[in-house]
Amino acid sequence: MKMRTRGMIGQLFSMSADALRQLERDVETVINVLQPGPLGIVEHKYTNKEIVDAKTSTEKAIESWRQASLKRKMAQKVNSKLNNS
Repeated sequence: MKMRTRGMIGQLFSMSADALRQLERDVETVINVLQPGPLGIVEHKYTNKEIVDAKTSTEKAIESWRQASLKRKMAQKVNSKLNNS
């Protein structure tokens, strides 16, 4: 039993070390991406079309999420009523 427990604990430490290494790599990636290049940070000016397209896309995504949420809530109510009857 002790041997099995040690193995499980070792596995947890191993997983934790792997998770920490992955976190470190992710943080390094973010830092590298955020560093300005040789010309400094390049400012992007969005066109009116890009802004309208982004707004439209966002509104569609929000509406889709609302519809899915409403359907999920309705299904839960139906299931709840069926289970209680």
